[in-house]
Amino acid sequence: YLHDNLLGGEITDCGVTVNVTADCGLPGQEVVCSCCVGCGPSGLSQREILQEVHDSMVITGNWFQPGVAMCDFDGVYCDSRLLIYSIHPNDVSGGTLASEIGLLVNLNILDFGHEDLTGSIPSELGYLTSLDDLELWD
Repeated sequence: YLHDNLLGGEITDCGVTVNVTADCGLPGQEVVCSCCVGCGPSGLSQREILQEVHDSMVITGNWFQPGVAMCDFDGVYCDSRLLIYSIHPNDVSGGTLASEIGLLVNLNILDFGHEDLTGSIPSELGYLTSLDDLELWD
């Protein structure tokens, strides 16, 4: 609904219902909701994919902190359409690379160099056909 030039309520996108204020953390600026943009064939939103990535690693930055929008997460860069095009966090201290990262099909840069990751490189990285720069080294 629209009230006093502010959008409120729920938005259904990718088969997921998102409460604009609660999930986006943008009180008073609900007109653009970055959580609802860029859903892939899996039906997961970019925010849900980043949650999977976050949960598979030890990221000590501002990811998923109250009031921090997805495109303002440390090392996450979005274009003007709020699609994630680069991930380069500087605050990862271990973990594995979640296979869901391959669902961010607009990624141009994926840089987890010097991040002490373990495990296999997910085959789903093959879905990243726009990827120009991949850094996975120790």
